[in-house]
Amino acid sequence: SDDLLCQGECITFTDLSTGPATGWLWTFPGGTPASANTQDPGTVCFNVPGTHDIQLIATNAFGSDTTTVTITVTPTPSVNAGPDESIIIGEEVVLTATGTGGTYTWSDGATLSCTVCQSTTASPTATTGYLVTLVDSAGCIATDSITVHVTYVELVGVPNAFSPNGDGINDVLYIDGAGFSEIDFKIYNRYGQLVFETTDPSIGWDGTSLEGKPLNPATFAFVLEYDYIGGEGGVLSGTITLIK
Repeated sequence: SDDLLCQGECITFTDLSTGPATGWLWTFPGGTPASANTQDPGTVCFNVPGTHDIQLIATNAFGSDTTTVTITVTPTPSVNAGPDESIIIGEEVVLTATGTGGTYTWSDGATLSCTVCQSTTASPTATTGYLVTLVDSAGCIATDSITVHVTYVELVGVPNAFSPNGDGINDVLYIDGAGFSEIDFKIYNRYGQLVFETTDPSIGWDGTSLEGKPLNPATFAFVLEYDYIGGEGGVLSGTITLIK
């Protein structure tokens, strides 16, 4: 049988004696059960860390014989993922596990900077639970979990003027806000012709037409359709003044 066990692990003992035995006495220090008097005692679980001498005495009418095997039960390792965290969507947080030593593995690599590090950076866009697993040198396992709560800041707005004159100040018009799951931002000239459209809030209007031609100072109309990650949404409309 294995001679290196993790605390709480169970193993099966089998009598390998030769000759016609008529009696058996097993003792399992630190185990459950602690003893047995059948030929094959079956499964024994060890919850007490330390080194234990397992003994079998086999007997028949001519006498007895004793054999001993030593096993080592290692203490259960421990790992702590830390307290739950709260962030605003778009932020990130460092998660650091502490434990009794070994290798660390985190679940959900899609939103973590590293899944096999003791410390990792989480950047979820929704409330997410993470599981960290510690495996020590004996192969024993401990786990813990942490939840990163994500708060959605639902804001929306569009500036009413900008000046794309190349001075590096207010040259590009972006929508203001946070917590979007989808947007559709359209800008029209006074004739109702579309001059700009984006579905990405990180893309702004630089004051050119769809063909890339710089437009003259004027007032333009916009329509912004948006949905928040939380589920609600709406439509915002108004005017934008292009200044040079």
